[in-house]
Amino acid sequence: MLKEYDNKFLQKAFRLFVKGFASIKGRGLNKTVKKVFAYIYKRRPLSLSEIKNLFYESEYQENIDFSKYTPKVKTIAFYLPQFHAILENDLWWGKNFTEWTNTCKVDPRFNGHYQPREPHDDFGYYDLTDIEIIKKQVLLAKQHGIYGFCFYLYWFSGKRLLEKPLDLFLEYPEIDINFCLCWANENWTRTWDGYDKEILIKQNYSEEDPNKFIDDIKKYVTDKRYIKIDGEPVILVYNPGRIPNVNNVFNIWREKAINSGIGKIKIWICRTFEHTAKSLNIVNNVDGEVEFPPHGLPTIHKEKIIKIKGNTGTIYDYKEIVNKINCIIDRIDSDDSNMNLPLYRTSMLGWDNSARRTSGWAAYAGYSLRFFYIWVRAIINETKRKYNEDSSFIFINAWNEWAEGTYLEPDKKYGYANINTLSKAIYNLPFYIGKPIIQRKYEKINNKLLNMDDIKICVQVHLYDIELIDEIIMNLNYIPFPFHCYISTDTDEKLNIINNEFTQNCKNAHKVYVKRFDNRGRDVAPFIEQMENEIDKYEFLLHIHSKKSREDDGYNDNWREYLYNHLLGNTENIYNIFFEFLKNKKIGLIFPDTYQLIESLILWGTDEEQGKNNVMDFLKRIDIKMNLGDNPKFAAGNMFWARTKAIEKAFKAGIKQDDFPNEEDQKDMTLAHAVERSWVYIAQYEGYTFKQMNSKLI
Repeated sequence: MLKEYDNKFLQKAFRLFVKGFASIKGRGLNKTVKKVFAYIYKRRPLSLSEIKNLFYESEYQENIDFSKYTPKVKTIAFYLPQFHAILENDLWWGKNFTEWTNTCKVDPRFNGHYQPREPHDDFGYYDLTDIEIIKKQVLLAKQHGIYGFCFYLYWFSGKRLLEKPLDLFLEYPEIDINFCLCWANENWTRTWDGYDKEILIKQNYSEEDPNKFIDDIKKYVTDKRYIKIDGEPVILVYNPGRIPNVNNVFNIWREKAINSGIGKIKIWICRTFEHTAKSLNIVNNVDGEVEFPPHGLPTIHKEKIIKIKGNTGTIYDYKEIVNKINCIIDRIDSDDSNMNLPLYRTSMLGWDNSARRTSGWAAYAGYSLRFFYIWVRAIINETKRKYNEDSSFIFINAWNEWAEGTYLEPDKKYGYANINTLSKAIYNLPFYIGKPIIQRKYEKINNKLLNMDDIKICVQVHLYDIELIDEIIMNLNYIPFPFHCYISTDTDEKLNIINNEFTQNCKNAHKVYVKRFDNRGRDVAPFIEQMENEIDKYEFLLHIHSKKSREDDGYNDNWREYLYNHLLGNTENIYNIFFEFLKNKKIGLIFPDTYQLIESLILWGTDEEQGKNNVMDFLKRIDIKMNLGDNPKFAAGNMFWARTKAIEKAFKAGIKQDDFPNEEDQKDMTLAHAVERSWVYIAQYEGYTFKQMNSKLI
């Protein structure tokens, strides 16, 4: 029946009518109408107000040298060689065309769109035929823990394009970084998409190609720097779905590699264009798969169409993507669960190809350093669980994809922020560095507002690790107004040291009270028992404790510094905290955002149901009954500022140290852990809210 219509518009209208009728029959009228409006809303152009939250989130950073650290994974960055002129590009695009040609001329397509991207003055608009530039790139990569580069190989039945940087790299064996090859086996087209329209140079896939290919790459894969597993060089294929008789091709590669003296090889394919080893029926003929975002990203996000002067683009929410990835990355893919085929994860930065297209472009807007960090941490954690150290590879897209907006190299606006963030992730270092803020300009508070005639501020410190006394006093000295200081410890010897040090050196601690408790109930039991009869004398309270790393993960020291920096850190920060308290009388608790490296531990307990019940049991003990919800909200690390009226109920139930179990290095599920998870709910029961503190992205 459709053939009767010559007009394409009528054909499309008829299809929609048939589809709509079927939907009404299957879903009913109401659901169909809702679906139609959802589709219209999804496809309509965005207003500026709808994209206001998709700004690029970064701050300028100088280069940080991470050479002193040892990475636990092998990070490989895809490397684009199209930063030098070649004859073919001169003919196709104009004289002296390089990747910089596109990146220079692009304009922002919407408010807050980060374009153009300009390279940092340390590198400039470089030319990759200059070996000194390659050496400089390698030095930077090694400073930041990058294991190697994956060079794109543009090979067309023996003809090479953009080969000079790779060949130049090969000529200088003293350049000490690992590398591998990814055959970018696509047609070159004017539309930059590898498909079959407006082809500039075509992949022919002739019968002679497989043998010729192995002959041509032999000099690279036999180089001592080439990346190998079990002595076998790794060869990546960008788009295996385009190769006719792909199983046969890979078989010829393997046989030819052995006969030519290379030996056994490992073939990895990229998951591009919805292809997987299973969908291509090549599971038994490849040795691994590599993710290649934006290909294969979760499809449950909402795309947003934007029209600018008649041209269209598609915007995706980078943060939403990362959240989805973080939720599903630990889940076993049912399609792959029986394959026993390694899948190597890849993270990308703010992918954006608007530099290459005036229309039909796409951008993952709302790029955020913090979310990039979260993505990389997620794939690192999975990789460390799944693979041994020799095979623990992750990939980054990319080292220098400037025209696609995803690059680790420094740029003029944000400096070394991207590559610094990657290094923090791969070295298991905290994302935040520097002094915290509460998302507002500094506003000094008049001390008279605090009624300094009556001391209403106290600090309670549980000081078990006496070697941290100087660090704690230094931070308490940032408090710009008088306070009383209560300190708990576990021996008489420590008690005497603490009393002397605090009395002499803690400048605004007008009163110092030190009391010895048994080593029981962590910091929680001494905190509650020491303040039981004191808390109602004060309006505000700070609780901190000595938190020292005793575990192989090594993050506790950084975690402690993070918490101290946010709760104290500098005088300006403390003024800001009290500004928040005084501005909003309903804020009961202020504590830092969860330290990134322990975000996966924000649980009720290893046994979620029992952990939640433990919290509810404690709350019942202090006469609180309330719905806690599914996801716990608490100050991880149990350090916080509080309005005493918001939490004093916990101190009035007569809880003593004997109520807590003996210390046996318990990880969770104790009464101390339940109390730590209770403060927010106690405050909420009393009619108060809480506020978490953010940090500068530096």
